[in-house]
Amino acid sequence: MNKGEERPLYAPPCLHLERISVPAGAPAENGAEIVAPLPDGFAALVGKLRRSRGG
Repeated sequence: MNKGEERPLYAPPCLHLERISVPAGAPAENGAEIVAPLPDGFAALVGKLRRSRGG
């Protein structure tokens, strides 16, 4: 990746973000419970993606 190049805002297919169903405006605790079994840092990634989409 070149310096200054933005990372694409998508996750590898193996993560299946579509299957994580979080109601719009749900408290952060709900999201944390849902992504808890996933790898470290994933909760932060999901939160970042939700914020970037205005969620």
